[in-house]
Amino acid sequence: EALAQQAAGKRVVAVLGNTGAGKSALINLLHGCTFEYMPGRGMAVRADSPVAELMRIGHTKQSETFAPQLEAAASLGEGYAFADCPGFLDNRGFELSLANLCNVTRTVAAAASVVLVVVINYHSLLADRGKGLADLIAILSQLFGDAQSVRKHAASVLLAISQAPPPLLLLLLLLLHLLHL
Repeated sequence: EALAQQAAGKRVVAVLGNTGAGKSALINLLHGCTFEYMPGRGMAVRADSPVAELMRIGHTKQSETFAPQLEAAASLGEGYAFADCPGFLDNRGFELSLANLCNVTRTVAAAASVVLVVVINYHSLLADRGKGLADLIAILSQLFGDAQSVRKHAASVLLAISQAPPPLLLLLLLLLHLLHL
């Protein structure tokens, strides 16, 4: 409850997704960090980044975030905060996933306003016939309550796809551009 109250009165950018999807990395990128590829670890904030790492990036299959971590989003302006939410569907058990959902819900409810950024790993879209995506949709439905509530707040939900191959990114950007004409 105390962690959730840190969001009170703030404009929160809450980043959600499965464990390992790239939530912390996205926040660090939005914060202004520069990255480099580290053999054996993957992408990491550069030691000489002009902006220090804001959210710890995990490099294992287990979530590094145990409760929504709120940090001031100086790159967005006064009164904004990033909420790095615990990864869903990690390997620590159903009980912890349920507790994570409650903690995220309390944090979102305490904020003055919220933009949800849902990060989906490209490879989870293809694996197990999209089971990772189906599981994430089910979790988001629980967070919002019902499909009508999701539609009501759709303008406050952004979708990010991590680890997509570059040609696919260009195709997605073109498609999005055409849909908004």
